Amino acid sequence: DPSSIVNEDLGDALRKSPWYGHFWVPAFAHRARIFWDSASRGWDNNLCGGGMVWDPRLAPYKNAVTNELWIAASVSMYLWFPGDNNTAPWINGRFQLGATREPKYLAAAIEGYKWLANVNMRNEDGLF
Repeated sequence: DPSSIVNEDLGDALRKSPWYGHFWVPAFAHRARIFWDSASRGWDNNLCGGGMVWDPRLAPYKNAVTNELWIAASVSMYLWFPGDNNTAPWINGRFQLGATREPKYLAAAIEGYKWLANVNMRNEDGLF
């Protein structure tokens, strides 16, 4: 019966899905850390006392969206990042998760929020 083959294959696939997804966590965690580290170089204290520069290759420009995304990324890294002990900028085969809830991510989110809240980008309704 062909339907029994599909049902068996589907059941087998569903049982293996969590393992397959978890297999990629270290690689995705590493990539997230590399992107966060790269983005962190966009923080600039020289203009407006802080904030993320929208595009460092262009004239200095800071906006709410770029800084809101930086805050959200930093909060997410603090809350859900599973850690990454790989110091290389590429995947080197040693998939080891590292420390979680690293204070630098929370500190970046707080610094970003304080800057955004005090930089006077809100309108009369309090919206950025």
